[in-house]
Amino acid sequence: MLNPLKNKINTFYKVTTLVVTLLLAACNSSISLLNNKSDNSDPTKIGLLLPYGSKIRGDEQLAISLENSARLAANDLGYGKVQLLVYATEGKPKIASLAAKKAVQDGAEIILGPLRSDVATAAARAVVNKNINVLTFSNNSSISGKNLFLLGTTFDNISNRLAGFSRKSGAKEWLLIYPRTKEGEIAKKTVIEAAAKNNITILGSVSFDLTAESIVEAVPEIADLMESTQSDSIMLTSNSAGALPLLGQLLPEKGVDPKLVQYIGLGRWDVSKETLRLPGLQGGWFALPNPTLASKFSSRYKTIFNQTPHPLASLAYDGVAIIGSLRLRGKSMSSKNLKQKFGFLGVNGLIRFADDGSNERALSIATIKKNKVKVIDPALKSFLP
Repeated sequence: MLNPLKNKINTFYKVTTLVVTLLLAACNSSISLLNNKSDNSDPTKIGLLLPYGSKIRGDEQLAISLENSARLAANDLGYGKVQLLVYATEGKPKIASLAAKKAVQDGAEIILGPLRSDVATAAARAVVNKNINVLTFSNNSSISGKNLFLLGTTFDNISNRLAGFSRKSGAKEWLLIYPRTKEGEIAKKTVIEAAAKNNITILGSVSFDLTAESIVEAVPEIADLMESTQSDSIMLTSNSAGALPLLGQLLPEKGVDPKLVQYIGLGRWDVSKETLRLPGLQGGWFALPNPTLASKFSSRYKTIFNQTPHPLASLAYDGVAIIGSLRLRGKSMSSKNLKQKFGFLGVNGLIRFADDGSNERALSIATIKKNKVKVIDPALKSFLP
């Protein structure tokens, strides 16, 4: 659980120049800043549902990181603006359902979390009749709707950003490479839809089982298909924890030259130094949140908590800050207010919720040059024309 010294947070808060910790209010044509002016109203209570007690490896540390980030955001909003009510879900839908109901009984006006799709769905269903909205850390757009809103960056969002940039850059003929997994099938579907919207032709596809043997066997098939179709680009849906390291190493060795073929990635390529060194990814394109804002958040978190934040930790900060933004403007936590067309600004950049509860995040397009990330198309600074 969080246990930093409060004066340590406050001291750092006074000297930091991190703009996003001050704003996170409505992102209209002139972004207003959060202020700490006092009011006499009671704090907005937030039910924070985290995977404490989960048996899934890494969930306990992730829960700590999410809570730390949420408390950091609450501190930045100012004393007495929001109150976090923390509940353990154990990563189980039934417990999450009970936790959501308990949070509402305890006065929560909105739920932040849970993490995974099935758990988030259970929590949302438990409180839908109470008109309580749920901001889940999930990025699964198939579960959003009614009172369930996504904070995670969706495949749809990433696919559309990459496809739009590819169209403008002239990379309009793709091969689609994906694993035969549930996530891989979702990725395939979103890439196909994004390609169609952006007049990109998918000339072929290759799939594989998520085993080293199957990935290695797919490489010559991919190379042959690339040669026969004369595709100008190759879309890899895998991430660094999956097939990306093998594909990024073996495809160039098999003749899929990154100097002649545009590599494009649905996953984050900036997650490790090893990934950045892969020969196939040099000059490739991938999408990521505003790296300047994200880096400042990470640096600040490290200074305060003496540890590196989990990659998903910033979603908790964004969630609390969105809630705080509405609170500071005297707005309720209604679906209508959450769906404001100009969105919100968080430590991951701009975000706005769609009518179906999914989201659109303003993403940058980056490439890798000499093993380093370089932004080549910055994220939007406003959703308004």
